[in-house]
Amino acid sequence: MAASFSVDNGEVVITMTWQNSQEVVERVVFDAAAYLFDKFGDRGTEEEPIVFSDLNPQQKLNLVYNHFTQVAKDAADTWVSVEAQRIAREATIPHEL
Repeated sequence: MAASFSVDNGEVVITMTWQNSQEVVERVVFDAAAYLFDKFGDRGTEEEPIVFSDLNPQQKLNLVYNHFTQVAKDAADTWVSVEAQRIAREATIPHEL
């Protein structure tokens, strides 16, 4: 997987590319999507249920993309929290008895 930054009209664009045979890439994406759908997927309603086999390839790719995006944001938020705690600990004057 190759990843790169570029700038388009003053905004940063991140591009990530997976390159392999169609069979390999689809197997990875669709298997990951099946796992994510099983854990977090929108099941629709009782009247109009959604099952994984109803999803088209783009919807499966979107499940994977959205999960990767959320994982990246969660990791960034965790880093900020951990750093804030470290800074607070270092700034704290220990209590002595």
